[in-house]
Amino acid sequence: MQKTTLLSGISLLFIGFSAGASTCNAQQLEGSWSLDYAKYTNKQGQLVGEIKGGSTLSRKLLIDGVVHFITWQPNGEVTVSASGQYRVERGRYIETVEVSTYAGIKGKVFDFQCRIENGTWIHFGPENDLFIEEHWIKISK
Repeated sequence: MQKTTLLSGISLLFIGFSAGASTCNAQQLEGSWSLDYAKYTNKQGQLVGEIKGGSTLSRKLLIDGVVHFITWQPNGEVTVSASGQYRVERGRYIETVEVSTYAGIKGKVFDFQCRIENGTWIHFGPENDLFIEEHWIKISK
């Protein structure tokens, strides 16, 4: 039942593609990105977390297969800083964290479906016991 719910959620995301959406590629992702929105749901599809309105801030820099990211609170407190490698394959964004201030993600591989929709990079997929969806706005090329 839990797998069915997760798969149903993934299917609905694909059905929800709009005319302005396309799968992402490495060239589109090169540059600096700022997190605009994120939501986290459990295996039952219930919302368990959400980032919006600057409640948490995050930036990613993607250049030539290398990713750096930092997440901080509005008061300036850095909550995580990390770096690693990324690649894009058949509409999937795959990120391998090599170093991190947060031990829980060091060495972890994140494998997400991704798309560009009206200039926003959206990636989504399972992470541990959650399903995540993040929306990123490009701030530089």
